[in-house]
Amino acid sequence: MRRIGWLSVLLLLVLTSWRCSISLSGISIDPSIDTFNVETFENTADLLEPTLALDLTEALKDRIRNSSRLDWNKSKPDIIFTGTITGYRISSEAQQRGATTAFNQLTINLRVEYEDLNDDDKNWKKTFSRFVQFPSDQVFNTVKDDLIEEVTEYLVQDVFNEAFAKNW
Repeated sequence: MRRIGWLSVLLLLVLTSWRCSISLSGISIDPSIDTFNVETFENTADLLEPTLALDLTEALKDRIRNSSRLDWNKSKPDIIFTGTITGYRISSEAQQRGATTAFNQLTINLRVEYEDLNDDDKNWKKTFSRFVQFPSDQVFNTVKDDLIEEVTEYLVQDVFNEAFAKNW
């Protein structure tokens, strides 16, 4: 039994020294990629939330820094994320009798481009959309920050998974 433990440690050291792209966290990053940049997202939605683009940008940077081995490098990245917020809307859902609404929904759409400067074949463009619902008796402005934070977390997770976990 003790021999198997040492063999596991030895194997881990060998793989680490070879910089293999294995991961126990569910992500897989090409060993040639060490750095990333996230350009500040653009906001072209009809309804504008002033800090949403910057908040989404920073949330994606933080997620990559905290959940991968990649370093942020604005001047010389190996991969670049660019994006545009294409939709931000509040809608009434589940109409009830008497023309009242059971709940409202905040939806945010984000178009992201992933560019691998080492391998053009890995580049992609994709649109992500997420929403959260809230009771119609709540005033949007009183719950807005929490709702935006929740949708942002979902969107960042989706982009991160598309970039680093879809082949796992």
